[in-house]
Order: sequence, then C-alpha cells, then structure tokens
Amino acid sequence: MAEVERPPPRVGLGRWVLFAVVMFMASAITASLMLQVRPSTDPCDLKRVPLILDGCDLTREQAALSTTDLRGAFLRGATLDGINLDNRDLRGAHLEGASLRAVSLSGAKLTGSWLSGVDLTGGTLTRACLRASRLEWADLTDVKLDGADLTGADLVGAQGVKGLLPKPGPGCG
Repeated sequence: MAEVERPPPRVGLGRWVLFAVVMFMASAITASLMLQVRPSTDPCDLKRVPLILDGCDLTREQAALSTTDLRGAFLRGATLDGINLDNRDLRGAHLEGASLRAVSLSGAKLTGSWLSGVDLTGGTLTRACLRASRLEWADLTDVKLDGADLTGADLVGAQGVKGLLPKPGPGCG
C-alpha cells in the first residue's frame, strides 16, 4: 500500500493570539517587577538606602529633606546652603567639607556627627546637640550657638569660635 502524505496540523488563529497575549503580559509583569527592584541610577535621589548624597547640591530640596531620615547620612561635600533643618536628627551624619552657609540647625541632634571642614558661616545652631561631634577646621564665623551643647566636640582649627563657647543648654539628650 502506498504511503499517504498527511498535511501539517493546522493551528488556529485563536491559539496564536492567545500565545501573543500571554507573552505580552509576562513581559509587562517582568518589566514592572524590575522597575520596582532596580536601584536608582541618580546619585542625588533621596530615596536611596543607605542615604548617600556626597557632593550633591541640595539647596532646592527643602521639601524632600524635611521628610528624609538623615541619621548617619553621607553628605560629604554636599551643598545645603540656606536649608532649614531645625529639630532634625542628624546623629552620626557625615558632612565633611559640606557647605552649610546660613543653614538653620536650631534644636538639631548632631551627636557624633562628622562636620570636619564644613562652612557654617552665618548658620544657626541654637539649642543644637553637638556632643562628641567633629568640627575640626570648620568655619563657624557668625554662627549663633546660644544654648548649643558642644560637650566633647573636637574644635581643633575651627574658625570663628573666639574662645567663647556657650554653656550647654537643656534638652540635649
């Protein structure tokens, strides 16, 4: 008997459409998950963990900084001129070489923070807690220090101190 040639099986158009829809949905879900997990490529993004904003100009980020956890933040060489950080918790923050001209840090917690070489010219540190902070070579010219607690702070080479440091104020805990 002669062998009968059979035509290839027919795949209906519906199966191809279903396959295309499933593949599209799978790729969309994968892309969505990747966007949620992918770390930011912007070095000045305030949502990064840990917060590393070394060298960033944050003078226009007042609103974002008001809700950002700044404990232990890395802000070395950053520009924060004129920013209001009153009553903020910056314990252990690294601000070496940062520009903090006319910044307001009234009542801020800066215990153990690294402020070596910062420019705090014209800033306000009234009632700020600066215990065990490193302020060597910082420029404290015209800084308001009324009620600030500088117990154990390192002020070697700091400018503008004039030897008249304020007495510790209450509430530095």
